[in-house]
Amino acid sequence: MFDKVLFDAVVFNVWLEAIPRDDPSVVSFRSLLINRCNIQRYVPGALDEYGHPIRTWGNLLLDEPCRWSTPKNTEIKAGIEIVIADLKLFLRNNVGITEKDRVILKGRAYEIISVVKRQDGIGLHHVEALLKTVVA
Repeated sequence: MFDKVLFDAVVFNVWLEAIPRDDPSVVSFRSLLINRCNIQRYVPGALDEYGHPIRTWGNLLLDEPCRWSTPKNTEIKAGIEIVIADLKLFLRNNVGITEKDRVILKGRAYEIISVVKRQDGIGLHHVEALLKTVVA
């Protein structure tokens, strides 16, 4: 079976590896991050007016450079549940996110269902996250 997401990731990574690192005139990975997003982290301890715990999110990173794509048929096993990812997000290598965080992209909230740190032979190259739309 043809895995388009895996194929796209391989082609994208091969293209990135072909870029000479010492040539400033060549497009860098950071210049490909044409979108902006906010990363939020869960803040424990918030209570509603009845004293019940509620989920509250605080901003971790604002206006973070990123790039998103729409993967086709990407299924992730999350515990015993299979989750289909709505978006794939590419971030700089120094962004420390986890599956407990969430992303705000164009005013819409997404939960992070998977985080992968990609290496390039020298070190950490970039971070990829698969996202699922938060349904209110």
